[in-house]
Amino acid sequence: MQRLHNQAFYLYGVIVGLAIREALTRSAPQLIHPASAEPWMVLLESLRLVVFLLTISCFYFGAGVYFDKVHLNVNTAQKYATKSYGLDFVSGLIHFLIFFGWALTIGDYGRYRFGVSPFLFFLSAVFLYDLVWLVVNKNFDSVQEIKMWALMSAVVFLLATAVFFVYRTIWQNDVVAEELSFAVYLLYLIGDAVELFNDRPFFLPLIKKLLPKDDA
Repeated sequence: MQRLHNQAFYLYGVIVGLAIREALTRSAPQLIHPASAEPWMVLLESLRLVVFLLTISCFYFGAGVYFDKVHLNVNTAQKYATKSYGLDFVSGLIHFLIFFGWALTIGDYGRYRFGVSPFLFFLSAVFLYDLVWLVVNKNFDSVQEIKMWALMSAVVFLLATAVFFVYRTIWQNDVVAEELSFAVYLLYLIGDAVELFNDRPFFLPLIKKLLPKDDA
């Protein structure tokens, strides 16, 4: 299993590396020579690049933590009697391919309906994809490990979307609304990074503090 896992994560790493390369290649001209572009373009692409790099890093390291806990570590994997390494691998592969598609949109200033940019569309897909992963694992014990991630990702998406449409309505400016929505994603991603690298819960204690306490 370990040898297979090493090869599987090598493939993940290649896709992630190509996605990061694509993102850097597309944003570098604007960032290296900012005078060649409008200031708002430079700011938007800079923020997009930060969001992209932090998101792909957190999801890549998060996948490593998940596979180790559910499939590889003998001290924790036994808690998940039913699981599917193949299904998890394919789900992760599709997810990182979405990341690659997302990287292609960093310099795209087009807008769909309601002012949503291709970059925002892919960002939404990245965060909502955990719900798909949750559904396909619903008959396995491993679903318990996915629930919190899927829930947090969905909540972050909803909050960021609310920020985008509220400020778009107020200011009638799609670019500013998009930039402000990034704040929600960045706050979550920073907390997620702290949790990943400190190997201890960051969001769960905060959620417990917010929940009403039973005085009985």
